[in-house]
Amino acid sequence: MTIDGIVAAQPWASDEKPATFEAMGAAERRIWSSFVRQTEIKQTLAAVQHDSSYGAVVVGPWGVGKSTLARAAHAEIAQTTHVVRLFGSPAETLISYGSLAVLLARLPAAATESPSSIIRGIVELLRRDADGRQILLVIDDLPGLDPMSVGVIMHLLLSHTAKALIVIREIGQLPEDLVWLVKDGFLEEIRLNYFSRDEVGTLIAKATKTFVSETAVTALYNASQGIPLVLQALFREQVANGRLQLSRGGWVISGVLNLSSTSVLAETVMTRLARETDSTRSGIEKMSLLGRASLPVAISVLGQETVWELEERGYLLIDAGERYNTQLSERYLGEMVRSTLTPERMTELLQEIAAKFSTELQDLQPLEIMALAAWSLDAGLGLEPVFGLRAASHAVRHFDPVLALRCTAHVPRSHAQGVKAVQTRAAAHKIMADYGRAVDELEAVPDTVLAELPLEEYAAWAFSTISALLWVPGGYGRITQLLEEAGARIEREAVAAPPEAAKAAWEWVRLSYLEYMVHSGGFAAVVDELEGLCDPDDPGMGSEYACLLVPVLSVLGRELEAIELGRRIEAEVDVRGESPLLYEYAHDGVLNALIWSGKWLECVDLLLSVHGCLPHSTPYRGGLIELKLGLAHVYAGHGAKAADLLMAATAQLEVRESNNVVPLAYAALAF
Repeated sequence: MTIDGIVAAQPWASDEKPATFEAMGAAERRIWSSFVRQTEIKQTLAAVQHDSSYGAVVVGPWGVGKSTLARAAHAEIAQTTHVVRLFGSPAETLISYGSLAVLLARLPAAATESPSSIIRGIVELLRRDADGRQILLVIDDLPGLDPMSVGVIMHLLLSHTAKALIVIREIGQLPEDLVWLVKDGFLEEIRLNYFSRDEVGTLIAKATKTFVSETAVTALYNASQGIPLVLQALFREQVANGRLQLSRGGWVISGVLNLSSTSVLAETVMTRLARETDSTRSGIEKMSLLGRASLPVAISVLGQETVWELEERGYLLIDAGERYNTQLSERYLGEMVRSTLTPERMTELLQEIAAKFSTELQDLQPLEIMALAAWSLDAGLGLEPVFGLRAASHAVRHFDPVLALRCTAHVPRSHAQGVKAVQTRAAAHKIMADYGRAVDELEAVPDTVLAELPLEEYAAWAFSTISALLWVPGGYGRITQLLEEAGARIEREAVAAPPEAAKAAWEWVRLSYLEYMVHSGGFAAVVDELEGLCDPDDPGMGSEYACLLVPVLSVLGRELEAIELGRRIEAEVDVRGESPLLYEYAHDGVLNALIWSGKWLECVDLLLSVHGCLPHSTPYRGGLIELKLGLAHVYAGHGAKAADLLMAATAQLEVRESNNVVPLAYAALAF
């Protein structure tokens, strides 16, 4: 079945061509939310129908689905209840009876001469319209109820003429009289939260009647942060632009989710920001370019008052760590705002940021360096080669290969760091599972350039090339020759080279050989050597050898030792903030050790935690994580659960075949 066929068959599809994905109406949003809001809907209905209750107050942040829930409740009781919708006013000067203006206009002139006559007139009008049915006041868009409207509403509630369903963001927005009804239990408080990751998966699967890969769920959850309004618009847009697609009957992602300035979500964001002050909007624009910055930097760029205002309005998240890092609390908001900036406006903002960005580069954290490089490139500014290479190296270790490729594009091949830039580009292509391209990049370095490299840099290039050759057809045969050539060159030049350089070069060659042996299954042949070299506390080669030792111990029946070593490596990574080049070997080794030692539940928890910790890694490593999840359930004997996970993993890996594991996925699924 085609994408168009699937889209047309779903309750959220419009009459237009599916790829246009026009704005979703309230009815469509209600269909989506109803799949995971049944408990809250029942609780709301019970509150507005109970004899001793005056109704309910639905509380929750922007976009959480409060109005959608109110409409769902309305639909459930429409046959037996007369529903009247009232709205507050955002105006600072409230107009008397402003929220009741529509009802007031229907009263005869004689009924509007005094407050008491107005109350009587409205009561009679509502009862006549209800014609014996119950009356429900749905009060939306608070704050903004004037005192006279509050008086009428209180009379309707206390006289048992009507019940109320009030929709607000915070209890503090309620008029004092209604606050007391909540405190005394006469108005039931119902809080709505954003969807959890599991709820996002359930919602999409039920709404589209199609299974969703864990990778797609994670990507959509990270991008939308579980905000229903954002999730729906994001889902439709990603299907339209092909980043979210059907493969083997399930939704998978083909790349990093991108947000267009012409999308429905952009209109929603711009409408929301239009209600904010100029300083708040400007602050959000600058933070969308900064990405992530320490609190002193944010204050320097935005100003203390603006930082306070953004935090007060819920737009700014300030970490409680040592550096008090700041970032926009809603990731999609920054991406959307950035995409709507004109080149002129972006240049203007970046000039303002640069004028106040006084932090020394050596004081910046990896994510801050990546953000600085990204907004410099967005502004059309060139990167100094050394800084560009530094930013690209961080981008590779944080699974952002696109940024790494953009940064290394500014390092000329003739530059002293040109070969290192080639190695970084190759690492980025490996993340994207384009192993052939990675090998081509490395082997394209001319022999004349290699011959002029210092011994250690040449050995590092050889290591990168061998690591890439492990993943291409016929690569093993070329590795042996490259190892021999590297060893011969080091022997020739070691006499004239500084001892430290010669030793470092031999370390690169030895690491290349050991990785080749582990990758090709020669575990028993290298276990003793790796144990002698292993030192996870060493941020250099010692930790690289330790990473290789973890899978070796797992395979050789020493699973508990592998788990212990893997956890030590992870603890060191957390302390240093940077992972070793071969950290993936340690991670996979720990997962295998957990599965093979029967600790599959711990393995599942670890995989799920990894799935959401790095948003950039989801499109590139998600299929591998799903495969491991499926294998964990296979070993646990959970056939049905394993089949669902492996089906999704296979579909996701067919889009990007990371680590060449599609045959393994097929075998596990068949089993």
